[in-house]
Amino acid sequence: VHTPTIGRSGPHLGGPGGTPHSGGIVDWPGLPDATGMTSRTWFITGANSGFGRHLSERLLSRGDRVVGTFRTSGSVDDLSARWPDTFRAARLDVTDPAGICAVVDGAWAASGRIDVVVSNAGYGLMGAAEELTDEQVAHQIATNLTGSIRLIRAALPYLRRQGGGRIL
Repeated sequence: VHTPTIGRSGPHLGGPGGTPHSGGIVDWPGLPDATGMTSRTWFITGANSGFGRHLSERLLSRGDRVVGTFRTSGSVDDLSARWPDTFRAARLDVTDPAGICAVVDGAWAASGRIDVVVSNAGYGLMGAAEELTDEQVAHQIATNLTGSIRLIRAALPYLRRQGGGRIL
């Protein structure tokens, strides 16, 4: 996976275009890991299942912090219960541009810094091309492509202001 580093363009000054929204995410202090190093903070879309779920569990197990997004209520309650100090859940539909901005703003407001943004939300659409409706194709593109682009666009100003970060 190619993971470009975002270059420095000045100090962290808050959210793009004004004050970040809370996004329903609670603040937590920096937590040192077993080696005394401060843990990384990750923002992962689709943390409720599949790769996003597995990645979240692995990162939390090693002491990192995760802001994990989900669409289905209750789908990450067990992560919140198991790692109450290091996992923060945020409801997000990546086809909702305003929702993306609100959740990204809230994640940065709560954590102060996010080291890695993982654009993982997405799904497969199976069927013969002529059997799929235009609405199905449009929704998949909105989820798998446009949602990722909007997420990255919302996160980039923060990454630049904090002096760097990674996008996966």
